[in-house]
Amino acid sequence: MIWRRTIITILLGGCCLVIGGSGVTLFYLNKWMGEIRSIQTELPTLKPNSLPLATEVFDFKGRKIGEIASQRRYYVPLEQIPKKLIAAFLSVEDQEFYRHNGISMRGIFRALHNNLWASRIRQGGSTITQQLIRNIYLKQERSLRRKVKEVILAIAVERELSKQEILELYLNTIFLGNRSYGIEAAARNYFRKKIHELNIGEMAVLAGLPKAPSRFAPHRH
Repeated sequence: MIWRRTIITILLGGCCLVIGGSGVTLFYLNKWMGEIRSIQTELPTLKPNSLPLATEVFDFKGRKIGEIASQRRYYVPLEQIPKKLIAAFLSVEDQEFYRHNGISMRGIFRALHNNLWASRIRQGGSTITQQLIRNIYLKQERSLRRKVKEVILAIAVERELSKQEILELYLNTIFLGNRSYGIEAAARNYFRKKIHELNIGEMAVLAGLPKAPSRFAPHRH
C-alpha cells in the first residue's frame, strides 16, 4: 500500500507541475503577445528605404568633407553586393537560409548540444531572419522571453518578405563593430574600401565579425 501511495503522490505531483508549468507559460505568452502583435503591424513597412542612413557632407567641388550619423550605415542593394561576400555570410551565419521558414531546428539542436558540451552558452542557434528581427526590434538580452518573441516574429517576417529582401536588410543592418552598421560601413571603416573593392581575405574578416564584433574588430587587432 505504501508504494502505491508513493507512486500516486509522484504522479499527482508530476501532473501539478505540468499543469502549473503550462499555466505559467500561457500567462507569459499572453503577456508577450501584446508586444509581438505591435511589432507585427510594423512588418509590412520593414523595407530597405525605412532604415536610418549616414548623412554625407560634400563641398562645392563634390569632395566629401564629413558625415553626420548616430548609426554609420550606407545602404547597398543586394544585386550590388559581391556574391562571394554573400556566400561568406551565409556560410558562417546560416547555411540553411534558403531552406527554412525563419527558424532552423537543426541549428537549435546543434547550439543546444554545443552549449551543453561547453557547460555555458556559446551559440544561440539563430537564423539570419531571427538576427534581423533582434537587430531591429528586440533587445540583445539572453532570455527566454526574447527568444520566444524572436522565433514568432521570424516566422512572421518570412511570410511578409522574400528571402532576397530579408538578406538585403540583414546585410545592411548587422552590427559589425566600431559604429559600423551593415557591410558597406564596415568595409569603409576597416579597409577604407567599398564592398566591391574587397579581396577574399577582407570579405572573410567581415563575415566573421557578427560572432563578436568588438572582440574581432580589425581596428583593435
